[in-house]
Amino acid sequence: MEQRSELKSARLLELYTRLEQGAVLKKSNSAQEFHVMQRSIQRDMKDLRCFLAERHVEREVIYDGRQRATEWCPATRGD
Repeated sequence: MEQRSELKSARLLELYTRLEQGAVLKKSNSAQEFHVMQRSIQRDMKDLRCFLAERHVEREVIYDGRQRATEWCPATRGD
């Protein structure tokens, strides 16, 4: 169980880094690369969204349905 947790942490950090660098991530490609189900990548993106929201980061993780991909965008909140 601990090893799985470490793998998830490493995966989350890698996804975060790629988004921060401007990459547009497709769930299917990420799932294949990290040898997990697409649902795991969906959960990872949800975790990243929560992390950013809790820390009031001025960026958001957004899913673009037209591209069927996730990207990093400036926050649209009116805080």
